[in-house]
Amino acid sequence: MKSPRTIHDFHGFPEELFKVQYPAPGAPGLAKRILELIGTDEGKADESWGLDHGAWSVLRRVYPEADIPVLQLSLDRNKSPHEHGAMAKQLLPLLYALALRTSEDPVSFFVDQVVLGSISMQSLRIG
Repeated sequence: MKSPRTIHDFHGFPEELFKVQYPAPGAPGLAKRILELIGTDEGKADESWGLDHGAWSVLRRVYPEADIPVLQLSLDRNKSPHEHGAMAKQLLPLLYALALRTSEDPVSFFVDQVVLGSISMQSLRIG
């Protein structure tokens, strides 16, 4: 998606919060690479959604200029935590751009289970 829209998927907050926009550019090239790694049987690109408040509320504080490409991944509620972990391992080649120094750096999951119902907080240990 070239320009993901800002999603306000919450209720009961001040009206000012519903006016917040985070016009970051999308990352269609990265989305394509993710689909290549996990396979189209496991994932698909959704051009209709955008960035929900779980993404933009954090990003607007870290990157207030909204000048970095962003994409959001969603979990499949029909898959187990183990299946999501296996899919995450398929994305490890993308970590080389983020943190790894060499392809021999050891990578392991910091927590190998769902903690307090939040697989989205899954962390990796590098080194």
